[in-house]
Amino acid sequence: VLRAILVSLPLLSQGVGAEQSLSQNPLTNTASVVRVVAKDAGFQLLRNGQPYFVKGAVVGPGGSLEALQAAGANSIRTHAGMLDEAQRHGFTALVGLPLGNPRKGFDYTDTKQVEAQFERVRDIVRKYRHHPALLCWNLGNQPEIRTTPAERIPLWKEANRLAQMGKQEDP
Repeated sequence: VLRAILVSLPLLSQGVGAEQSLSQNPLTNTASVVRVVAKDAGFQLLRNGQPYFVKGAVVGPGGSLEALQAAGANSIRTHAGMLDEAQRHGFTALVGLPLGNPRKGFDYTDTKQVEAQFERVRDIVRKYRHHPALLCWNLGNQPEIRTTPAERIPLWKEANRLAQMGKQEDP
């Protein structure tokens, strides 16, 4: 689950041996190399050539990064506005990208809504793609819950388009 755009599964789908340059070191502002490599029957996340096991929690405004730090965490799931705070505490971050939700009124057949969302997401990726605390992106949060199959088809087509854009903007 890495600097690939995520919905519920990583978009990093090049298969066994897939590699992806991902993040920067949250403690030094220098580039980190993060890869997903095939290992045994699965995959392993490497950060600067070393195994990187994500230990963390979802944190929003008012959440206690100090408590997570004291517990030995190294990562958080949050929004882009928390990246500086994550960096100050030495965390990497899975950053959420907003994805319209049909159960909350978003209509994926409405071209204007879809294009406005695309631009918002692209703006976020462009603004934060070089942030030293960024480990990966998370696209949406279970937008398919309580939707019909007819609503899911355009939703997932747009999620794929957004994921492709994200990988182009932030390889």
